[in-house]
Order: sequence, then C-alpha cells, then structure tokens
Amino acid sequence: LFQHGAQAHTLAQQLLDTSATHNDETFTDRLLTTLDRCLTRGIMSIQRLCILLRYAFQPAKRTLHLRFLQAEDAACYGQAATAQALYTHVTQQDPSLPYVQERLCEVCYIQGKFREALRHLRHFLKQLPDPDQPGAELTVLLGELLCQTGQYREAEATLAKAGTSTARDYRLRYYQGLCQLQAGAPQVAQHSFIQAVQQLNPNIAALRLAEMSRISQERSCNT
Repeated sequence: LFQHGAQAHTLAQQLLDTSATHNDETFTDRLLTTLDRCLTRGIMSIQRLCILLRYAFQPAKRTLHLRFLQAEDAACYGQAATAQALYTHVTQQDPSLPYVQERLCEVCYIQGKFREALRHLRHFLKQLPDPDQPGAELTVLLGELLCQTGQYREAEATLAKAGTSTARDYRLRYYQGLCQLQAGAPQVAQHSFIQAVQQLNPNIAALRLAEMSRISQERSCNT
C-alpha cells in the first residue's frame, strides 16, 4: 500500500469515500433537503425584490446584482457550469463585488476544475481583511487544492497552519498524509491516514486501513 504512491492515493481515497458514504440517505435527509430548497427559493425571491427596489434608478447595478442572484440560483440547483459562466460575467463587470471569487471557487471545485478553483480561492483570500489569517476552514481548502494540483510542498506548509480547530476534519489528516507520502515518509503517512479515517468511522475504518498495511508489509517480506 505504501510502497507505491499512486496506489496508496487511490486506495486511501476509496476507503475514505466508502466510510463517508456508507449510510443510505434517510427520509429525514430528503425532507430536510426539500425544506432547504424551498427556503432558499423564498429567500432568493425576497432578495430579487430588494434588488429591484434598491436599484430601481440604477439599471446597470440592478442588472449586475440580478445576474449574481441568477448565478446563485443555478448553483443551488446543481447547475455548476451555468453558475460559473454567470459568476464570471459578474466578476468581469465588477471584480470587487464581495463573495464572487468564493462562489467561483466552489463551482469550479464541484466540476473538478481544481486549478481554476485554486486561482479563484487565492483571489478571494486577497480580498479578506487579513489575508494571512484566513481561518482554519479556508486553510484546509487551500491545502487540499494545492494537493489536487500537485503542489505538495506548499500544501504541507499550508496545512501545518490549520491549527487544532480542525481536529475533527478528516481532510486535514488525509491531505497531510498525501504530502508525507510524496515526501517519502510512508510510515508517517500511514499514521495520518489512520487518523483521517478515524474521524469517519472510529470502530471500523482505522482497523481496515491498519489491516491493509499489515498485509502489504507481510507481502513485502515474502518477496
């Protein structure tokens, strides 16, 4: 498992995905999703009315904010490509408009466009009051995108800044493990991977990964 970087990446990710999604969606989940969408639709209708009233005599700003709201609606309903095109148009018209870069990062991430997502995240971080202190959640996301684009050294340095507030976020340990694996420290990476899956399934996932490692080591000794 840990002698071959590409295999370790794939197997560890599959294990994490399996542990994270082992429970089927319940009726309560579906009900909450439906309620969330209904509430979102109602909030957007109110926002649209507010924009029409606020910018009644400013047609350019009214059009810009309505397009942003249209992009929000598309993103809400999973139309990531449409949302990206609309957000891009908005940021071309007004690059300083708050949260557009953050939204572009989100919709690019959903589509697997990690380099574009990283670029938009960097732009968003520059717009923060304190770009050097973005917070743990954004720090982990930045580290994740750096890993996704193959920039492991910078990712490792970034993830080290995440602090202890993300101790329950499996992504931190998982991507730290990938960085350690790329740096040639498989045993350290193994420990990070075990910590990552413990966040998802403390009773089963860590045991499975430890067993995979044990079997790999036994096979190495027999060859």
